[in-house]
Amino acid sequence: MTHDFENDAGETREVQSFYDANAEVEWARLERHRTEFAVKLRALEGHLPPPPAAVLDVGGGPGRYAIELARRGYRVTLVDLSAANLELARRRADEAGVRLEGAVRAAPSTSAAFPTPLATLFSSWAPSTTSRTRTPAGGRSVRPRASCARAA
Repeated sequence: MTHDFENDAGETREVQSFYDANAEVEWARLERHRTEFAVKLRALEGHLPPPPAAVLDVGGGPGRYAIELARRGYRVTLVDLSAANLELARRRADEAGVRLEGAVRAAPSTSAAFPTPLATLFSSWAPSTTSRTRTPAGGRSVRPRASCARAA
């Protein structure tokens, strides 16, 4: 069975476009859903080494978790497909008076190279398509029956 990686690239661009158009909405979502934010932070506390450990937040969107972890003394690098989310994360980190080690745009073409994605921080969910399963944003959508590992 062969896999259609070109279809993956199109879906990746669709996800990227969605988050580029909705960066502020994603930031505001966790403002409205403070319990979700608090519960996920609490879950992370049990799995992270103590600060100043380095943390890679893959698919962390506008940086809500990255910024909070940086505030707690972690050295956080944020990786996301969305340039708009990364710009918002940089701005919000400056406003919060914290430093992100980096805010790096993931190259859409790299997603096809890793059949088993790992999302280290499960900060949000990517929009799914009918042929895909719902997975953490950092883990991208995967084919049905494909594996998706998630730490934390």
